[in-house]
This record gives sequence, structure tokens and C-alpha cells, in this order.
Amino acid sequence: MPLLIKTYLKEVEGKGLGLFTKGFIKQGTKIYEDNPLLDRILERQEVEKLHPTIKEFIETNACYKFDTDTYYLNCDNARFINHSETPNINFNNGFIANRNIGEDEEIVCDYREIDDYSKNGDFDFCIKESQK
Repeated sequence: MPLLIKTYLKEVEGKGLGLFTKGFIKQGTKIYEDNPLLDRILERQEVEKLHPTIKEFIETNACYKFDTDTYYLNCDNARFINHSETPNINFNNGFIANRNIGEDEEIVCDYREIDDYSKNGDFDFCIKESQK
């Protein structure tokens, strides 16, 4: 999911790296859109065959969809968007700012909108052995 805005990464206490704006973002602004040239959709069976380090990277950084049994891996720093119960972006055919976002503010979303494991409150992101 290529970002359409300028951003930077910064450490967030208790979360690791987070994604921050380099400028003001007006409510309603689309901040990313899918681009098949830059994003990968990977079948779980493909991922299972990869080197363990690569597999772990995908399981950690991609969103997973039960219905298609696929991972969605973006190519840029959008993978550092952290979860929040009060997100400032929402998923609607791309992420859209649901309110004005100030310069140097962290961009956060509700993972339950984009990742099937998170819909059940599981923020581990890895397929458990019992779910294979």
C-alpha cells in the first residue's frame, strides 16, 4: 500500500517504530492506495515454503485474510502504522484521514479493519500451528 503523503519513522514508547506525518493532513485526504507494482499478495502455501526468516518477516509485517488465505505485504513504511482504538485514518478502498492530522502526529489505524486475526483481538499477526 504505497503511501501518498510524506512521512517518517520514529520510536513510540511501548510500540516500537511508528509512522508520523511530515505535514498537515486534511480530513478526507487519501493517504495510500493499492498499487500492484509495489505491493504483494502472497498465498499462505507460498509463504510456508520460504526460508524461516523471510516467512517470519511476512507474518509480522503483512495483513492476513482468512477468506482468501493470503497475506497482503506492502512495500513501504505503511507497515509501521500502529493500532489504536481511536484511529485517525480509516480503511475505505485505501486509507483516508477521518479527521485533520497535525504535522508530526503519529498515523494510527484500527487493525481490525484490515487484518482478520485482529478482528478477534489477536494482534500477534502470525498464523498459529493450530490454525494451519
